[in-house]
Amino acid sequence: MTCPNGTHCVANMWGGASCVNNSIPTNPCDNMTCPNGTHCETDSWGWARCVNNTVDPCNNMTCPNGTHCVVNMRGASCVNNTIPTSPCNNMTCPNGTHCETDSWGWARCVNNTVNPCNNMTCPNGTHCVVNM
Repeated sequence: MTCPNGTHCVANMWGGASCVNNSIPTNPCDNMTCPNGTHCETDSWGWARCVNNTVDPCNNMTCPNGTHCVVNMRGASCVNNTIPTSPCNNMTCPNGTHCETDSWGWARCVNNTVNPCNNMTCPNGTHCVVNM
């Protein structure tokens, strides 16, 4: 899709796209101010919201040589470097999904999705944004 000057291409959740005015912010968090201890994230509907900052339990942990820190149900622990640490190593997901490890180290099956921007060509100086 080629958009006229002053606009840029935005993909929608149905695999289509439209040209929108450049003055419209593409990231809902651009105009959001969150209180201390929180940060802005865009939810699956494209809405901006303030969420609590999370702390990685491994940040304050020092492990001996030959080990490294992994997040687990108890918080964090040092494990031997030869032990596979990805929770996805022992996970089998159903067809149409794949395993991802979240920021706390938990394995979960998530739907395979296709980014509609993969098939978009936007004019120079613009970029594709998936919106809802």
